[in-house]
Amino acid sequence: NVGTLLLLVFFVYGVFGVFLFGTVGILEYPPPNGGGIGPYSNFWNFGWAMLTLLRCATGEAWNSIMWDLIVQGGGYTWSWLYFITFITIGSFIVLNLFIAIVLEAFATVMEQDKFEVRANDFMEFQKAWAIFDPSGDKYIDVGRDLKPFLREVAPPLGPGRLASVTEILQLIDQLQLPDGTSLKLMKSGKVGFHELLSALVNHAYRVDMETLPSGLQAEVRYTSKRFNKAAPPGEEEEREEDQSEQEARLYFASTTLQVIARQYMESEGVSLDTGDNISIPSSSTHAPVANGRSIAFDDRTSSSLDEVSPT
Repeated sequence: NVGTLLLLVFFVYGVFGVFLFGTVGILEYPPPNGGGIGPYSNFWNFGWAMLTLLRCATGEAWNSIMWDLIVQGGGYTWSWLYFITFITIGSFIVLNLFIAIVLEAFATVMEQDKFEVRANDFMEFQKAWAIFDPSGDKYIDVGRDLKPFLREVAPPLGPGRLASVTEILQLIDQLQLPDGTSLKLMKSGKVGFHELLSALVNHAYRVDMETLPSGLQAEVRYTSKRFNKAAPPGEEEEREEDQSEQEARLYFASTTLQVIARQYMESEGVSLDTGDNISIPSSSTHAPVANGRSIAFDDRTSSSLDEVSPT
């Protein structure tokens, strides 16, 4: 907006400069303080007028151009009014306003370096949340999980692991959700990821979310949005895990039945060398892997149920 205003000021004065001084050429005998109008500083056309005004805005010998016009006499004696107003508006006010905005932007960046809560603190909050919300429901139980969760959140967002129970309870008393609900009054129920994160950030700065620096508000929204995109384990993965577990159990059950059948046939004097043999898995036989475990069996003659055990 300031740049547009500055361009508008230059445009208006450029048009008036061509209209008022476009016929003034280079003086053969300029005044003692003059000599400003030349081949590269004049008002002969709009382009040269804009370049001349840019030079005047920097303060470079703008008065010499003014004196070249004043000595023309007649209505040109009022040329000082054109230049004084332009220098006042274009140089002293607008340019300084533009510089002030640049300095303000720089101060904002410097202020962000002093933020009490940094991006790394949001990452630690998310890691601690994953411990108490492994399924990714985006909610934790207030009565059961809130106190141990806050202990896992390091300062400045949380009290940290070294905090006492009293300090954690005091923090809970001071926390207030964005909708105005006090966590102190919530003896049961659940609290969401974004709501608790916002409450902790507000507590760290002792202000409301709306009055926080815009950069910090954006960081809170970005962390919540990124967490919402983290999906829990898919149903397909869970089905594969269940199928693996079932295969391991079926293998173990069938092998156990074979051992029981062998013991029974030996006690009845039935020879295992006739008829259909019942194959007993050797010690090198392993059941399918389930949850990181395999099942092995012993094939000694005195096999019993106690000898069939997972390893």
